[in-house]
Amino acid sequence: METGKKITIGIILKVGNYKFEKVNKIKYLGVTIANDGKKETEIKEKIIAVNRTYNANKKMLRSKYLSKKTKIRMYETLIRPVMMYAAETMTQRDEEELRILERKILRTILGPVRVAHDEYRMRMNHELKQEIGEDIAQRIKKQRIKWLGHVWRAVEEAHIRTLMTWRPSSLRRRGRPRSRWMEEVTRDLEEKGVRNWQRKAMDRRLWRTISLML
Repeated sequence: METGKKITIGIILKVGNYKFEKVNKIKYLGVTIANDGKKETEIKEKIIAVNRTYNANKKMLRSKYLSKKTKIRMYETLIRPVMMYAAETMTQRDEEELRILERKILRTILGPVRVAHDEYRMRMNHELKQEIGEDIAQRIKKQRIKWLGHVWRAVEEAHIRTLMTWRPSSLRRRGRPRSRWMEEVTRDLEEKGVRNWQRKAMDRRLWRTISLML
């Protein structure tokens, strides 16, 4: 796979007697990486995987013989882990797409609200949140904060620490720039009143408390 702004098409890499076809994306450790560097490809693949798991269990999630508590537990055990896989690297845009998907699944589990003898309405977003507690976006934020602390406690020479603090020397494209991962995570911490996070992240026990309060 070749990455970059200018990508040649149709070239096959030959090594001895072997031929390697050029692809637009690859899957590494369960995460889809696209040649254009965009995360949209990974989120689309994740949504497909979640829908596949959801459809496989849809009959049980709609069953009248299972309690609401049991069906929510099924969702948290079977479906949500697929959504949460590699959540440490997700951005705000990713959260919104997964939040929409979660609401669809919860409406299937909980069903409509009866407002009259033969009249029903769809459950509102805040009603779904009351039933599930923490939504997928809150879980993702906690996961990112935990991972931030884990990486920050690594030695300064560690490659992952270097990549986290590295800033590209090239200029951004015209228009509104995309938020960087670090900018979004530190914004979450600032909204909760966490200051000097670099120092606090070095205390494992304190950082665990901070991640739980998000």
